[in-house]
Amino acid sequence: ETEFNIFNTDEKLAAIESLASMLKAVPGRKSVVHFSSGITRTGQENQAQLRATISAANQANVSLYTMDARGLAALPPGGDASSSSPSGTALYSGTAMVSQVSAMQSSRETLASLSADTGGRTFYDLNDFAPAFEAVQKENSSYYLLGYTPSNTRSDGRFRHIRVEVGRPGL
Repeated sequence: ETEFNIFNTDEKLAAIESLASMLKAVPGRKSVVHFSSGITRTGQENQAQLRATISAANQANVSLYTMDARGLAALPPGGDASSSSPSGTALYSGTAMVSQVSAMQSSRETLASLSADTGGRTFYDLNDFAPAFEAVQKENSSYYLLGYTPSNTRSDGRFRHIRVEVGRPGL
């Protein structure tokens, strides 16, 4: 099961990477709204694919806005119909509930990484997606594109210090 989960997660991330690569040819900033019921990583095994996906999105100037399609989650004690009831004292000690919440948070963590590392946002616990769409639209209604050409043309691998100032207060 673990090998299948590693493969499944890598395939989901590779699909997003492929989309970002295709969008690279489109000029300007792009926003992708991704609906999912979570993407669960299996430790370090999926880290390389996650980094490749984020890198492809950033190179293509794509911001990922991820939405947890499960909506507001009210987890029933002992689990839902997708798995068998916990055995032993797990139901009475609270460990079953902790396990459920941990699994849901784990599946949201990858979505949050994709969003945060590409300049987007993650939306979850929403049964009405209208506020999320409004937020995405507002965030993308204006943006600035800065270019930089160094006066020092040596390719010595060193960082250059730059300072950007704007004349408008509050920015």
